[in-house]
Amino acid sequence: MLAELDFDHNAFTNPAAQNAQMAVRFFIMPVKDEEKSIQEGRPIYNDIEVVEVRARGDRNSIHVKPVDANVKRQYAQAYQAFKMDTEVLTSGTPLKEWPHAGASMVEEMKHLGFVTVEQLAEAADSVCQRVPGLTGLKQRAAAYLQLAKGAAPLEKLQAQYEEQKSKSEVLEAQVAELSKLLAAKEKPAK
Repeated sequence: MLAELDFDHNAFTNPAAQNAQMAVRFFIMPVKDEEKSIQEGRPIYNDIEVVEVRARGDRNSIHVKPVDANVKRQYAQAYQAFKMDTEVLTSGTPLKEWPHAGASMVEEMKHLGFVTVEQLAEAADSVCQRVPGLTGLKQRAAAYLQLAKGAAPLEKLQAQYEEQKSKSEVLEAQVAELSKLLAAKEKPAK
């Protein structure tokens, strides 16, 4: 998740970061939407724009962060170039996360314009007739989505259980600490 990525904020605010020694690259990063994934019972990702800033030739100096207004302004030329050649942002289950999809199939489907299981499940019959095997993939994708939707309540219950378990462990630790403090107060002074 992006919130966990380590980066140097100075690389984005220091005007010196824009000099010729810096390489700036924009790209789309799929970020898992935990809440929707639990609701749907399958992994759901949202594509977001991110920027990578690195000192040329220094592989230890790579900083990644979501694109915001400041980044767009600071690296306007690189951002415009990126926007001219980018794909449409998508939301759903990426084909690479689908258990039935191997790497070669993911690339083949990407070439055909399918990047999510949902897109594949909704493929037009006219397209399926022209591409051998696509009808079967479409049916498997639809079955996967239907099965995952049926498992969504179980996933939600599992998440609730884990949350309650975590809270219970915290409470148990607090009770143990309070018991120690109480026991220490009750000991008579010698």
